[in-house]
Order: sequence, then C-alpha cells, then structure tokens
Amino acid sequence: MRILFCGGGTGGHITPALAIAEEFVKKNKNCEVAFVSRKNGNENKLITDKKHRLYEIDIQGFSRSLSLKNFKTVIRFFKAKREAYSIIKDFKPDAVIGTGGYVSAPVICAAKKLNTVTAIHESNAALGLTAKLLSGKCDFLFLGSDIATKYNNSVYTGNPVSDRFGALSKEEARLKLGILLSERVILSVGGSIGAGMLNDVIVEFIKSYAKDAPRLRLIHITGKRYYNTLKENEPDIFKLGDKIQILPFIYDMPTYLSSADIVITRCGAMTLAEIQKTGTPMIMIPSPNVTGNHQLKNAQYYKSIGAGLLLEESGLNCENLKNAVNSIINGKYTHQIPREKSKELQAEDPKTKIVRLITEKIISR
Repeated sequence: MRILFCGGGTGGHITPALAIAEEFVKKNKNCEVAFVSRKNGNENKLITDKKHRLYEIDIQGFSRSLSLKNFKTVIRFFKAKREAYSIIKDFKPDAVIGTGGYVSAPVICAAKKLNTVTAIHESNAALGLTAKLLSGKCDFLFLGSDIATKYNNSVYTGNPVSDRFGALSKEEARLKLGILLSERVILSVGGSIGAGMLNDVIVEFIKSYAKDAPRLRLIHITGKRYYNTLKENEPDIFKLGDKIQILPFIYDMPTYLSSADIVITRCGAMTLAEIQKTGTPMIMIPSPNVTGNHQLKNAQYYKSIGAGLLLEESGLNCENLKNAVNSIINGKYTHQIPREKSKELQAEDPKTKIVRLITEKIISR
C-alpha cells in the first residue's frame, strides 16, 4: 500500500499527516508513505527529520484582497497541478490525503482525475478555504471538530495526534527533563513561529509574578524569529536560572507538555489537540490575525469540553493572565479532562479511524 500526503504552510498542516502516516506504517509494515509540500517551506524539516520521501511543488496562496499577485497564483496553480500529476504517476499512491494549506488543492485535484482515493482532513473548528474548495471533490472530508460545517462526505474523526503525546506520565517527563515534582511548571508557547504579543505579556508576567513566585518554573518558547530580539531587549529575564527558561523552540514537545501543570498557548487546532491528549490544563489565547477567526472557534470548542480557560487578546493584560494562572493553581478552576481520561473523548482514536476508512475504501475500489 502507498499513501501520499499533501499539505504545508505551517507545522500545523504537517503534524496531522505525520501522525496518520505513523499509524499507516504501524498497521501495515509494508506501507510506503510520501509527502508533497511547498518548495523550501520551513515546515518541510518535520518531514525530512522523519526520513520520509518528500516532493516539493512551487505554489503560493491567494491574497484575500484584489491583487495582481492572484493572477500569478492562478498560473502557479496550473503549473503545480502538472507537477502533481508527475508526482502521482511516479509514486503511484493508492490514496492521497490532504491535511490543509494551498498545497493540497493541486494534488487532490490531480489525484481525483487519476481516479485515486482522496481525502482532506480539516483540523480547525471552522473550515478553511482549501477544505471548502475540495470538499466536493474528495471521497472523505475528515473533521477535527464536531462543530465544523458538515458535508455529504464528511466524517467526524477528531484530530490525529502522535502516540508520543501523553505517552509519559508527569513524573516520567519531569525525570527526563530534570524538573522536581514539587515545582509548579508553566509552559508558554506561541505556535511554531511564535507570537510577538504573547512574548510581551509573558515578559511582564515574569517581572511582576513568575520570578518571585515560590516553587514556580516558567518555560517560555519565543519562536525562532523573536528569540534574539527578546534577548537583546530583555537581558535580565535570561539571567534567572532554571526558574525562568527562555527558549527559541522545543523539539521534544510531548515531554514538555506532559511535564507541565499549565500550558499558556495560541490556539492552532493541532496544538490544542496535542495538549488535550496530555491532559494538561490550558490557558488559551487565540490569535485574532487568522482567516475566519478560526483560532477563537477552536478555543471556544476546547473551553466547552472543559480543557482550559479562554482569554481573548483584545482584553489581555498581565493581571488577567495572573488571575487565570492562580485560578488553576489554587483549584478554583476544575479541569474536566484529567490525563488518564483524555484519550476517552473519542470512541476511536482519530488516526486509527482515518486509516481504517481509507483502507476500506482502497480495498473496495
């Protein structure tokens, strides 16, 4: 069996594909997987690190406003579609699965023309443009949220997350990282590229609360683009030892999430799904600068199932953040999804369900 994945633009489009690929290989040792992503995309390292075959196509997204750039995008789309035909004929997949981003469109369209089984997975609570455009062309539209818009071919699966998330207990994770069980650990992350606004609030939070709070350890991930600037502008917070750890990026996110008592986070769908799987309470701060305000909708969904608190950026300040942290630390917020129960939210693991349905469809062809 051969499965071709397509997606790109951010790590959030690649991580669900990697989780599904992991499950395909687990279920069928002879399964071959390959990926199609955008040319020179930073997220491609996630694929090459796993030693998977990677094809790249030259494509860009549409501008939301009227622009000559969109004319060039249309030309690139048809060029990318021709490249996709060549890739599919070379790899000869039994199924093509898109996991979001404009890379998915030409590959899914080409696969459909070649009568290949096709699926798109939408991780967000609000369907993105690519999912809307491709929904009628695919055999399956897999939905990461049960509040997303339904179509005739849609199936609610949840978001596929690697088994590495939630695999370690808090004790095991802290032993691995050298963190004492007596410490209260707050992990703060702004997504794969970081968030300038979140960095600013965390700096104030460190100065007015975290650096003097007893038994508290704060681990803040700035994002690679912000790290050097923050280090130049705020050198004092880099001198507080293990109590305050400022890092540009984390590669072993499953271990850090399992070690934490609280995660302060942006609200990409896959980020929230990964945190939920570890059972760690979240303070969710959705970015307002995203298409369709989908991060707010993601956060509202996870708040509704008791996975965390929601703070909107428009009213966010250091005092609000301190109050949210204290409500969790002092037990005023009752987290409804403890670690041992987090895997029971779906009757069937999302990636297992996707692999089963795709395999059945391939066999029935």
